[in-house]
Amino acid sequence: MVTLYNQDLKNFNTFRISALIEKVIVIQNDEDFKKIDFSGIINKTSVLLGEGSNILFVRIPKEIILIRTKGIFKSYENENEIHFTVKAGEIWDEFVEFLVSNKFCGLENMSGIPGTVGAAVINNIGAYGEEVSKYIYKVRAFSILQNKQIDFFNSEIKFEYRNSIFKNNTEYIITEVIFKLVKGINCINVSYGNIKDYFNTKPINSFNMRHAIIEERRQKLPNYKNLGNAGSFFKNPIISKEQYQNICSEYPDLPCFIINETSYKVPAAWLIEKCGLKNYRYKNTGTYSHPLIIVNFNNATGEEILEFSEFIREKVYNRFNVLLEPEVIIY
Repeated sequence: MVTLYNQDLKNFNTFRISALIEKVIVIQNDEDFKKIDFSGIINKTSVLLGEGSNILFVRIPKEIILIRTKGIFKSYENENEIHFTVKAGEIWDEFVEFLVSNKFCGLENMSGIPGTVGAAVINNIGAYGEEVSKYIYKVRAFSILQNKQIDFFNSEIKFEYRNSIFKNNTEYIITEVIFKLVKGINCINVSYGNIKDYFNTKPINSFNMRHAIIEERRQKLPNYKNLGNAGSFFKNPIISKEQYQNICSEYPDLPCFIINETSYKVPAAWLIEKCGLKNYRYKNTGTYSHPLIIVNFNNATGEEILEFSEFIREKVYNRFNVLLEPEVIIY
């Protein structure tokens, strides 16, 4: 365990919100969980962070607790599948790179997503037709209230679109994740949009998929080190078939993904752009060329970014009767 004092919050969140933090505690191994007073997490004066890639600081905490535990271990294998137990502090994209370099497929569509393995579970991250929940066998978490480790099997985590029982839950701290991967090329998902076209001239394998995804992300998304952001600010809304048909009567080009007979998922970026909010500047914040990305142009405060996000939600709701829900955690 390492303790740092008087640190700039800017170094611990990808929105690059700046403020003085009195104390930063770094958890480096499993034993550290038993040494730390986590009461600040419960009363919300402390914040638990991985890489801070999916949080907007509107209030400023007194203390930050960083998960920096490391370790990737093969824990089970048979002729069809393999399990890896991964510490929560591992960098997500480094874990994906490890799998791809060792010719294990399944997670390559989620290449390039910032953050840690623990945070990936909390937010049920997903990209290009895949979600991390599909590949999770079990999660081990430390209960602050019970002062012990508890195992959660996949079905107990109640995964939903960009959500899990761990999101906005102050009791549990994820310590490690067990991933279940299927062996072979058939697990590679090349069905998503223009990614499919990439394989017209390339062999289908996890290495090529990772390369295609990283290049696609590089072209569409800003690097948070140059322009503070937390990736997609809003979830893609799920609307009723009736709502979809009503919007299509005026906007027949509305894209959608049909979830079932009554529910349609539509792109939030499309709705925002139709409201004229692509590349829109608002004080020290605004939208990027990909309008789902809210960026910090010049020392924006959390309050400014939240205010702008509410402005976007109001515009979209007034035009389409669709209420956008933030994907980022607002503290």
